[in-house]
Amino acid sequence: MAKGWQEDAGLLALRLAVGGILAAHGVQKLFGWFGGHGPKDTAAAFERMGFAPGRPSALAAGLGEVSCGVLIALGLAPCGRRGRRRHHDPAGGAPGPRPASRLAKKGVTVTETRTFTFAGARGDRLAGRLDLPDGKPRAVVLVAHCFSGGNAGLAAAQIARSFSELSMAVLSLDFARARHAGEKPASATFSLGVDDLAIAAAQLRSTMAAPSILVGHSLGGAAVLAIAARVPEARAVVTLATPADAAQVADLGQIGVQAQRQRIATLRRALLVIHSPNDEVVSFGNARVIFEAARHPKSFISLDGADHVLTRPADATYAASVIAAWAARYLPAPEGPDSGTSRAGPALHDVVVVTESDARPYGQRITVGGHQLVADEPAAAGGANSGPTPYDLLLAGLGACTAITVRMYADRKGWRLRQTTVRLHHRRIHAKDCAGCETRTGQLDQIEREMQFEGELTDEQRARLLDIAERCPVHHTLHSEVLISTAESVPDGPGG
Repeated sequence: MAKGWQEDAGLLALRLAVGGILAAHGVQKLFGWFGGHGPKDTAAAFERMGFAPGRPSALAAGLGEVSCGVLIALGLAPCGRRGRRRHHDPAGGAPGPRPASRLAKKGVTVTETRTFTFAGARGDRLAGRLDLPDGKPRAVVLVAHCFSGGNAGLAAAQIARSFSELSMAVLSLDFARARHAGEKPASATFSLGVDDLAIAAAQLRSTMAAPSILVGHSLGGAAVLAIAARVPEARAVVTLATPADAAQVADLGQIGVQAQRQRIATLRRALLVIHSPNDEVVSFGNARVIFEAARHPKSFISLDGADHVLTRPADATYAASVIAAWAARYLPAPEGPDSGTSRAGPALHDVVVVTESDARPYGQRITVGGHQLVADEPAAAGGANSGPTPYDLLLAGLGACTAITVRMYADRKGWRLRQTTVRLHHRRIHAKDCAGCETRTGQLDQIEREMQFEGELTDEQRARLLDIAERCPVHHTLHSEVLISTAESVPDGPGG
């Protein structure tokens, strides 16, 4: 009986202590007592984490903590008692603890997050955040960034989530604060250097798989460009708000600006450059230097209106989705019975297979992942008219890319664009009829593109959408120098 009284007294003291602490945290948020930040600063903190407006979230958090704390102290709340619930074993066995489960929003891949530690170039322990998708990772992504909030900040978390939704594992390294807790920094500048980043890539190679995608923000972008040659498995590189000039990479002394431009020129990997014209930390001209130094394949995206660290949730979400979608197309098809789709959604592929169909003489069957298309010539050209012509498909690709680019931009801006329609026409014209063309003799191709926007849009918004339409990646590809290499592949088996 004495033992039971002692247990009851102990539980009462524990309830009062835990409940009091929880209620005190709530009071700090609601009123600023006990050295708390008060409702205004708490609301601002929620907005920095992406919960805007922050005041309702701060109020809900404060009230929730106070009420739950009081109920725990009085012994009236089941808070923290989930582990004591029992479930019935359908096989007839004794009841036991309810199995742990991981919850995910619809359409979002469930991930497991770990702390990834490794010994840096100076022998100190460094740490990053490793996000693992549900199931076998399709690829590994290495992200070096300088986002506010570190690896738990909004921008870094959005990038990791976007890759996880495509079944990729992501190691995020905060370039300014990568040192493991408890370790004293050996340098007054950055706690993560280029050599440290290369060591992290090697550690990934030995423990799970080498990084296939390298992503760098700010000085982290300069670093991933520097180590790309040391990660031969890397297929694509992304730089976001990255400096290119010598003054801004001075803290990374092992990167000379001339050597860095040479590395970019000999990257031999797909490159995506993302930068905001409004970046007040690293000027927009740096992106131009990087992009012009690189060779194809390369892409450029202007992140209009965003700041250097992607403070606004809409900017972080947009940039993360674009980065993941662009990078995925440079990876092999995911494994599985249906190579065109995965649990994370449609897979993007970089291989298109075209074979002759039964629609003789010119009909073609096109396979893109799990999708089937056809192409042919019209009857007037001797074909069976079983599908669109190759030039029709070219226009379709440009039109789809244009509409998608416009939609992404309008959604990011919160504009009321209901529907976009793109009409395209291709024809050959005489070069002398084009006053602004460099070609002066013979004929050249002309594509006429007509845009129709439906929605409550101002004249300025409509003009801006027309300008954005010019920036779709397919449009840039058609305007860029394109290298097409052709080689014969010998079929396997007899008759090859």
